[in-house]
Amino acid sequence: MSTFYISPTGNDTTGDGSSGTPWLTLLKANASSVNGDTIILQAGTYTWTAANYSFGFQRTYQGVDPATVIFDGGGLGIGNTVGGSNLTTTVKNINLQNAIGGVTGGAGGMGVFSCSTGTSGLITFSDIVFKTIKVQAYDQYGGGLIGTSNAGTGNVNVVMNSCLFNDIYQMNPLGGSANGSMLFAGWGDSGSGGTKVYTLNNCTFYFVNLADYLKYIVGNRNSVAAYSTFTVKNCIFMNNTGTTITWSFTNSITTWSLSYSDFYLMTT
Repeated sequence: MSTFYISPTGNDTTGDGSSGTPWLTLLKANASSVNGDTIILQAGTYTWTAANYSFGFQRTYQGVDPATVIFDGGGLGIGNTVGGSNLTTTVKNINLQNAIGGVTGGAGGMGVFSCSTGTSGLITFSDIVFKTIKVQAYDQYGGGLIGTSNAGTGNVNVVMNSCLFNDIYQMNPLGGSANGSMLFAGWGDSGSGGTKVYTLNNCTFYFVNLADYLKYIVGNRNSVAAYSTFTVKNCIFMNNTGTTITWSFTNSITTWSLSYSDFYLMTT
């Protein structure tokens, strides 16, 4: 397994992927690496686009520090692919900010991050700051912040460790049957036998825009005969108005198992 580097001041043509002469984009790093490799994101602000910065491979994408590694979407639609069929993908130590969910539908999802898996996949986000991001109230193809699609008997496993969600709120919906935005949006073929497993560990949610705050934990679409589990451990949900915030599940969910521990709602 090898380690490669990218930087906002790097160059995809003259760089060699070393720490001294890094590449500019993940597009180049992904094409020049193999499953199991690590890609280090050096400090600076990256212009976050789905084309140049996809996390859709079996790699570890690791920023040097979430305070200094910033992906800025410029307020535009992202629809960033993460993970994939039978892949293990880790994204860590990055500040992801100023973006909206993708603006076109598709089986891969309309989320800011979209994962479409036909067999199985594990996606882990660790020490990520999600800041000022608009998500869609559209669940048919997997909207939300993380849109997941699993056709056939595919499995989706998303784990979020020590992440900060700061002002994640809904944009104008494009349709679908969800009445409000969501963190995870799942879509699957009718009769799908796969599972969706979502886990939040040691995460903090801070709500600023209470008029359009994130309404649902999970939204699901279609008659998905999948067993899905949502687990919350040691998480804090905070808002600065004292307004009661209620999170719930929505839509055609066949079987859900919900568990949590040390789960707090705080007001300041």
